[in-house]
Amino acid sequence: MPLSIEFARAAAKDFKQLDHPLQARLLKALDSLQSDPRPRGAEKLKGHSGFLRLRVGDFRVIYHVYEERVIIVLLIKDRKHAYDTHTLQTLQTRLDRTVAENVVPLKRPSGRRPSGSK
Repeated sequence: MPLSIEFARAAAKDFKQLDHPLQARLLKALDSLQSDPRPRGAEKLKGHSGFLRLRVGDFRVIYHVYEERVIIVLLIKDRKHAYDTHTLQTLQTRLDRTVAENVVPLKRPSGRRPSGSK
């Protein structure tokens, strides 16, 4: 059974600010996580147990697999900013807050689908 994908509010906001071609690339990568939440190329964040990082071009998607049912996207940032100390220190807080109250379902921008998908 495929896992559902949800965004933390901050990640949803970051996603909406990206241009549509990049959004499509990120959606394609996120869709592939539904069947395999720990694919080749996804790495554990050092010093941050339970968090994974996926590379999509120059962007990094930091996420958590919650109870093997939901993938929670916590952060979508350019690689230059994804590993800032302050940003990484807030991951657990973001996860706790998202699980408690702020989970935003994945919504495709403008009804568009990534190229190559049905």
